[in-house]
Amino acid sequence: MKDVNEPLYDIQRFRPEHAQGVSRCFFDVYGNSYPTAFVYEPESLIDLNESGNLISIVTISNETNEVVGHGSAQRCYPGGAAESGLAVVKRAHEGHFLLAQMIKCLDKEVLLTGVRCMVSHEVTSHRASQVIARRAGFKNCCLALGAMPSSLDFKKTTGVVAQRESCVVSMKFLADPETAIICAPSHHQDMIEQIYAHLGRPISFEQLPMQDGAGSVTVRFNSSWEMGDIQVQCTGTDTASDIKRYLRDLLDKDGAAAVFLERPLDQRGIEDICRAAESEGFFFAGLGPNTTHGGESLFLQYVASKLDMSLFQVASPMGKKIFNYVANERKRLTK
Repeated sequence: MKDVNEPLYDIQRFRPEHAQGVSRCFFDVYGNSYPTAFVYEPESLIDLNESGNLISIVTISNETNEVVGHGSAQRCYPGGAAESGLAVVKRAHEGHFLLAQMIKCLDKEVLLTGVRCMVSHEVTSHRASQVIARRAGFKNCCLALGAMPSSLDFKKTTGVVAQRESCVVSMKFLADPETAIICAPSHHQDMIEQIYAHLGRPISFEQLPMQDGAGSVTVRFNSSWEMGDIQVQCTGTDTASDIKRYLRDLLDKDGAAAVFLERPLDQRGIEDICRAAESEGFFFAGLGPNTTHGGESLFLQYVASKLDMSLFQVASPMGKKIFNYVANERKRLTK
């Protein structure tokens, strides 16, 4: 006879025998449309968890012993930051606040591995993921337009998205952050200061001129997402021309629908580089974790596809403030 006091679900760390069930969760909610291919590859899920590059949490139904939910932290940033995501709950098990419980469990697990900051990307075609992230303590810091392909299919929530999917980017510090010494472009300084205050990280501004010499810029293109990334690792006298050249290559040769420019906030010359990039059609996106050496970066964006921003759904007051700022900057710089 079933114990009526037994909990319906068990939240626990991923084990290899859970891999097939995790893939079934994604197929249940997204069909084959989820843009991260390894969620459909059980062996990849096992390998990533065993290597420590992915820290997965699963929800098990105590009635059927099946995997009905998954959430994870991906160690894709240097230092103490990780990306929270790959969050899914089978449709038949919605309404039990399982995502929130998995996030709470995940926070405890990643702290044991040295992670001090979690990053979340929440879609704007509906508010559900934003509301869950906000309840879990995430704070909005960026709006990435057209970051995900339009083939994404939220079966029950919205169906196939009407255009390239855009994301609200959020961060959550799991431990009190130290004061950040940053350089910020003067025309965005007020907005940057508001975002840092919202995140709860104290800052001190510096304005340092660019040094002579060559810079270092890397570029990546994700063909399945049609998205490019230009990362300024070190600013030099050739950085502005490098950004212009890489942008043209991504648009003309690779067919990128969106390009994101990352510039660390702890380096000299950000004023000149920001204005040079904006003269090429880039515009403000917000702040996010630095992908090269820790800390935060300023992100600008170039959107080559058409986007109807009236379709966006943004849940939080700060998210709406960032949305309005980005929309105004897009209008100002892409006339």
